[in-house]
Amino acid sequence: MANKRKRAEVDITAQFCPKFTIKNINFTEKQRELIRIIREEGTKIVFVEGPAGSAKTFCATFCGLMSLREGSKERIKYIRSLVESSQSKIGFLKGSLEEKISPYGGPLLDKLEEFLTKGEYEKLFQDGSIVSACPNFLRGSTFKNEFVIVDESQNLCYSDLVTIISRIGENCTIVFCSDKKQSDIKNSGIEKMTGLFRNEESQDRGIHTFGFTADDIMRSEILRFIMGKIESA
Repeated sequence: MANKRKRAEVDITAQFCPKFTIKNINFTEKQRELIRIIREEGTKIVFVEGPAGSAKTFCATFCGLMSLREGSKERIKYIRSLVESSQSKIGFLKGSLEEKISPYGGPLLDKLEEFLTKGEYEKLFQDGSIVSACPNFLRGSTFKNEFVIVDESQNLCYSDLVTIISRIGENCTIVFCSDKKQSDIKNSGIEKMTGLFRNEESQDRGIHTFGFTADDIMRSEILRFIMGKIESA
């Protein structure tokens, strides 16, 4: 009886992992520290607090793109609250790709343009590798094999944050980016939520907190000066 030939193993990850090149970026030491924490194998959730221009979403976007490129995650999900949407739903959006995603994911485009060509990030949106969403539409869903960025999370109430964090499933990383000085709502829940997990027990389970200050602002020198004055007021 002839010996059966062993079937060659197929690297499915290599087949379906999107192909793109991330532009070379010079990160600061503090940014590299955050990136290391987010990309650690055991990390599940990271709460990142810091002033405008301190690269919170920038670093999270880089980590998300890295996870897509290496195949450890299937999708980046970008969540951002439209403050007015807490009272009403926008519904179907007409127009081009950029017009459709701009209410929720417009700020993400700014970050993607720094890492990828337009053709590359448009393809990632078109094939569903990157999606944007509003917290209103998350109930009942599960984050599985996803890298989730919750931007401007200071504009979410505690119940919204509970809804988001309780979606976490297998092979999911969630990064909450917030700036407590730029909250547009009176009942922000981000400080309460972050405070629950600012301890060693949470860190041992892969839940981390991380803070930037005005000294870490990279957007511009004048913004660093302005935010320094605001923080010391």
